[in-house]
Amino acid sequence: MRKKILILDEVRGTGKPLREVYNCTPTETVGPCNEATRPKQIFFKEGIVALPLMLLISGIVLEMTIAATLIVFYVLQGSAGTRNAADALAVARSGVSDAAIQLARNMDFDGSYELAPGAQRVARVTVCNQGRKITACDVSGGCEYTNPSDAGKVEVTASGTVRGRNRCVRAVYAVDGDTGEIRLESSGEVSL
Repeated sequence: MRKKILILDEVRGTGKPLREVYNCTPTETVGPCNEATRPKQIFFKEGIVALPLMLLISGIVLEMTIAATLIVFYVLQGSAGTRNAADALAVARSGVSDAAIQLARNMDFDGSYELAPGAQRVARVTVCNQGRKITACDVSGGCEYTNPSDAGKVEVTASGTVRGRNRCVRAVYAVDGDTGEIRLESSGEVSL
């Protein structure tokens, strides 16, 4: 019996012999007798670990969601920019085609104008009859008529703009003054 008492004391860690515990009356509510017999309250230490763990997991999931959202946003922006650039090139080509129609109606047509084929789509067209455009696609640049090889040629430069994306197309037409024939000599995109 003595051996069991020592083992129980060591397990409980109270340091009091069990005889003192059993000598207490059951009606006492306060004191060393009640504390020794009552099992000690164990706060849920395992539960305390769950809160930081859940916060950590939630933070990681939140970061992954934000990263995925940003990646999707930039991919969509990139594809929208590419689409807008392709639309700007199509608008610039429509400006060149419109200038060809203006030349077919009037072979002496010369000057700059704007064409708006749709919402947020603008083509700035410059027609240089018997000359070359001084600047690449700038609206402010005029035409230069000093080159003698430009006789009988019309240069059309169109700059297309769609939602901030710009493209420029230049075409050179040979105009026969006798027959009124308009023939396309060259056409292509010009770097801005």
